[in-house]
Amino acid sequence: MQPWYLDIMAPDQWDVVLHFDKEEQLDGIHTFCIQKKWNSTLILPIPLIPYSGIWYKYPSGGTLKANTQLSFRHDMMVSLMDQLPVASIAIQNLRPMQTDILPLMWKKWKHQVRFTFYLDTRAGKEQLLANIKSSLRNEIRSAEKKLYIKFNEDLPSAVGLFQQKLRDKRAYFSHSDEKLLKLVQNCIERNQGTIINTYQANTDLVASTFFVWDSEQVYYMLSGNSDAKMEKGANALLIWQGIQLAADKSLGFNFEGGMSKGIGQYFAGFGAQTQPYLQINRCVNQFWSFIGQLRFGL
Repeated sequence: MQPWYLDIMAPDQWDVVLHFDKEEQLDGIHTFCIQKKWNSTLILPIPLIPYSGIWYKYPSGGTLKANTQLSFRHDMMVSLMDQLPVASIAIQNLRPMQTDILPLMWKKWKHQVRFTFYLDTRAGKEQLLANIKSSLRNEIRSAEKKLYIKFNEDLPSAVGLFQQKLRDKRAYFSHSDEKLLKLVQNCIERNQGTIINTYQANTDLVASTFFVWDSEQVYYMLSGNSDAKMEKGANALLIWQGIQLAADKSLGFNFEGGMSKGIGQYFAGFGAQTQPYLQINRCVNQFWSFIGQLRFGL
């Protein structure tokens, strides 16, 4: 997670906790966001990304035994989480491989399993297309004949479509058009993201997607479409463009979600597999547990 991203999406709302080894060398870090709401402090996941988790580095000086590695990870997790500020509700999404939360459960943290959908793109574009559900392939081919594709154009209009979609979601943070536009522009300038739009022949914008990437994956971060001008297959065509982008970069493709039945089945139609990750949370009392359940689905 890059500081410039956090400065855009959570200005003055993010912080880090650190861990140092015996030689005072940094060997662990965790990034989190703070929101002041209802006269209380909430610790929430970083906006618009599925998970962040902790970063750590094993001690140098030879191969560690399995039990030593496990003990190190347990101690690291507890040390970093114990440094979080006191909050009425704390919610953090861990990376898929980070499952060593038993010591946190002993300290009254709770957890639930969440899912995103992930597609390994190493099979190549031809096989990736063949793996897509036949009805979706037909939608893509039909949309290719009707719609035009453009990259990194009409950014304010695309952001407007994204906002319509975000309003329908249960988001931890709200985002202004200006903030989202700044994020899009910075990602494009840093060659870490792209907007892909579809248009009708009369140049009307039909649908937009925003893909970002790091060294491992391309993420399906934002999408939106015009209800008045929607064409069947437009969204499928844009997702297929994102999958091809990931394949060209030799990266995996992360659909960023899919917990609801309909969306999960739709993503699975592209050949994606479920990828579980853990969301950990802690509330100070039963009242805040009720608020967490009502507002954040804990």
